[in-house]
Amino acid sequence: MGYRPWMSAPAKLAQEICDGTRGVDWDAERVDAAVKALLKCRTAPPSELAEALDALVARLESSQPEDHDGIAHVAITAGTLVEYGQAPERLGEALFAKLPDVLRGARRCADRCLAQFPNLRGFHQ
Repeated sequence: MGYRPWMSAPAKLAQEICDGTRGVDWDAERVDAAVKALLKCRTAPPSELAEALDALVARLESSQPEDHDGIAHVAITAGTLVEYGQAPERLGEALFAKLPDVLRGARRCADRCLAQFPNLRGFHQ
């Protein structure tokens, strides 16, 4: 999507979050600053927050687990906008679509960790 001069302030901040989370070497400080600024926009008009949520959900929908980027920050920030009153449907659909891949990755991670501690009983299935 990229920067568009006519975007609302919340949408510009959301786009900054999206851009800042891309790639393995994503910029945590840049993202943190944009997240904090976006969360201060809590009282912005609902249409502006909806525009911000749209940008975040679009980024989430295009993400892949193998990207190894900061997409979790996008999802959490989008969830916060839902907590602020934005419609949850599109975010929920995007998250549910990603869930199987996330769970497979979590299982691979757990299996690797558990392999390092063979004496733990009850955790190996």
